[in-house]
Amino acid sequence: MAETQLTTTRVEILGRPYTLKGDVDPQYMVQLADYVNGRLRELRQIAPQADFQRLVLLLCLNLADEIFELRKRLNQIPEGLTPETLRAMYEKTQNLIEKLEAGLIGEPLRELK
Repeated sequence: MAETQLTTTRVEILGRPYTLKGDVDPQYMVQLADYVNGRLRELRQIAPQADFQRLVLLLCLNLADEIFELRKRLNQIPEGLTPETLRAMYEKTQNLIEKLEAGLIGEPLRELK
């Protein structure tokens, strides 16, 4: 069984230093920490009196809401819709747009002024 290599990364969140350990790219951990730090700073502006624990709880609730919304959207995607199908749809749409712009279908599209 292969042993996972853990890396250690130092980050700062709301002015507090933290050491993160994980089996992912350290730059990815820094991106995550930067994202969390940014979101906490936004919440601090909205609720300047809130202590650190309350800010973290608010952030957790906000992130949970985002996850639930994304899951809801994913469940609305028709079954069988694969990246290949999406790519084919995109290419067909681009092809139609090019034909419209060239005047091969209907009137040529003109730029709006």
